[in-house]
Formats: sequence, C-alpha cells, structure tokens
Amino acid sequence: MKYLWTEDTGAGLHFWKLVNQLFFDNELAVESKGSNQGLLDALIDLETEDGDEYFVAFDYVVDNQDMLSKSGANI
Repeated sequence: MKYLWTEDTGAGLHFWKLVNQLFFDNELAVESKGSNQGLLDALIDLETEDGDEYFVAFDYVVDNQDMLSKSGANI
C-alpha cells in the first residue's frame, strides 16, 4: 500500500486528500500525524510490509516563520 503522511490537520489535510483524489486516483492512504513530532514518532514505530511505500509532506518552512513573525514571537 502507498501512504502519504502529513503533519497537517484541518484544511491542510483536506488539501492533501484532494491532491490524492485528483492526481493519484485515491491510490494513497492519506494520514495526518498531527505535527512534525508526530511524523517522527510514527517513523520510529514504523513496521512495513512488502510493497509498502511512504511519502511525507512537510509544510513550507518559510510559511511557518512568517506566521511566527506576525504573532510577535521572537525567534
């Protein structure tokens, strides 16, 4: 089976499900791991079967930094 893991939830997860539907004919099992740490934890616990393929979709880092600067957070 082919899996697409993302840290996105809500609208971001919906986006990846639409990408799967429109471009991959629902070939992928799209799963949210809730956060970057959730993705790392899932990788640590991963037990694959023959033929499994995993793809990981991360946010654009600059986009996250832009949100932090708008919130007044000091990095």
